[in-house]
Amino acid sequence: MAINMHVDSEWTSASNSTEVPQAQASARDTQSAPSLNPEDDVRPPIPPVREVLVEGGYPFGFHGPRRASYSVFDGFRDFQNEMKIQEENMLHGNDLTYKKRKTLEDLFRPPLDLMHRGSFESAREVGKASNKWLMVNVQNGQEFACQVLNRDVWSNQIIKTIVSEHFIFWQVYQDSEEGQRYILFYKVAEYPYIAILDPRTGEKVLSWSQVDAVK
Repeated sequence: MAINMHVDSEWTSASNSTEVPQAQASARDTQSAPSLNPEDDVRPPIPPVREVLVEGGYPFGFHGPRRASYSVFDGFRDFQNEMKIQEENMLHGNDLTYKKRKTLEDLFRPPLDLMHRGSFESAREVGKASNKWLMVNVQNGQEFACQVLNRDVWSNQIIKTIVSEHFIFWQVYQDSEEGQRYILFYKVAEYPYIAILDPRTGEKVLSWSQVDAVK
């Protein structure tokens, strides 16, 4: 009992001695720390300002040429051909010689709507499949009579109807690779040259080089 009382008394005195300095230190800190006064060193609020950053008429950004608008129908146009025609018109204007040459080109244009677009062998295959004769026309660009065929014969509506109903029409130029092969094999010697072939065998049934213009 005496030992316990002694220990308790020492522990109590030690605790009191420890708490006193801490309390004193807290008091000193409280006295030395500056107090925060809400009214000290507070800047007044900045008044609101309204200004125009960009004037209404200021050309903000780059104003180049307007981008052309595109149509859904542009995919069906031949822009390259249109550009070529436009350049030719600008270059020649009202040049009568140029217009005459263009008219001659149209007159002597090959019968594209009547021709088979392909090789000699593919023309034979089409002839066999459709049970039609094969009509061959070898063109020589140096012979005016060959050009007359395009102008007067193949452009005639009656002849076009007969040929399209009963023949596969294949036209080739004599200086082309296909034309040279045909000339060597079938021994073409005169122009204009027109021949009727059996598409199944390739046999020449009929040929002629004198063709009267259709009146």
